[in-house]
Amino acid sequence: MKKRIPNYALYGEAALPTWQDLLHLEWINQGRASDLREISPHWHDSLLQLIYIRRGEGEVSLENSRLSFRAPCVILLPQRTVHAFSYSADTDGPVITAAQRPLESIARILSPRLLALLGQPRVLTLPWPADGQEPIWPLFELLEREVSAGEGVELAAGQALLVTLLAKIADLAEPA
Repeated sequence: MKKRIPNYALYGEAALPTWQDLLHLEWINQGRASDLREISPHWHDSLLQLIYIRRGEGEVSLENSRLSFRAPCVILLPQRTVHAFSYSADTDGPVITAAQRPLESIARILSPRLLALLGQPRVLTLPWPADGQEPIWPLFELLEREVSAGEGVELAAGQALLVTLLAKIADLAEPA
C-alpha cells in the first residue's frame, strides 16, 4: 500500500537523504502548507514529525484510523506512518520534522519510555494547568530559536532541546 502513497520530506517535496533533514521547524500557517486545510495521505521514510496544535481543531488519519484533535494537543508521527489531515482555518502550531534514527539512538541510552514514544503514532491531549501556562511551550520557543539560528552548534542545541521536549511529552503521555 505504501508504494502508491507519496513519500515526502517536507510536505510536497521529494524525500532527500536523511542527513539533509536532521531538524526543521515551521508553523502550520507558514510555508508550503499555509493555504491547505486538507493534506492528502503521505508518509516520510526516515522522518519523525511532532505537531503541537496550539489552537484550532481537525482530524488526522493515522494508518487506518481517523482521530479528532482539538487544541492543545500533540500529534506524533513516527517515520513510515501513513497520515493525512483536515483542519479548521484557525488551526496553528509548530511542526517539527526530524531524522528519527538519531533520536532513537539517544532514546535507547536514556529511556525505554522515550524509545516507546518514538515508535507509536498518537494524538496526545494536553491539560491546561490552572495557571494557564502551556507546559511544553517554552521548549518549543527555545527550539525554534536554535533551529532558525543556523547550523553547527545551534543544530546540536536544537537536537538536545528536541530530546528534552520528547522526554517531557513521554512524561505527559505516561506519568511516572
